[in-house]
Amino acid sequence: MPPDSTDPVASFVRANEAYAGKFAKGDLAMRSKTGVTILTCGDSRVDPAYFLGLPEGEAYIFRNAGGRVTDDFLRLFFITQMLGSRRVMVIHHTDCGLNRFSNQVIHDRTRNELGLDSSGTDFLPYTDLDQSVRDDVARLRSSPSVRKDVLVSGYVYDVKSGRMTEVTSP
Repeated sequence: MPPDSTDPVASFVRANEAYAGKFAKGDLAMRSKTGVTILTCGDSRVDPAYFLGLPEGEAYIFRNAGGRVTDDFLRLFFITQMLGSRRVMVIHHTDCGLNRFSNQVIHDRTRNELGLDSSGTDFLPYTDLDQSVRDDVARLRSSPSVRKDVLVSGYVYDVKSGRMTEVTSP
């Protein structure tokens, strides 16, 4: 049966086939060219490859809910340090879901909609966007998992204007 032409996943697969047909970057090094790691949100409006002008191979990019510094990110960042990453950009954004919901609301919805108990999880919601950036930058700078020569800076990306502003410098 042919794929449904209205199925977005089928469209993505077709786009990948076209991309792979022209692909000529298979020799890129595992190490990023810049030594920069970017942590940002998984929000579909926030794509650092576009708003930072990044071609493949330029930076390590990690995305999670809110672009928050989690234990998982710290474990993954350790690997990029072994590959030469010495700069981190923490990028949060305006109109983020973590700025709309408290832990309690998320726990209630998880229980009601999925039948799961997430009460032991801190989803790291926040009420002050700039402060959330400062908190995550501070967590990276104080983490024993982060080399002391790693420079960390923090930014806010505005989903309405496309502009990124610095909150903390390295």
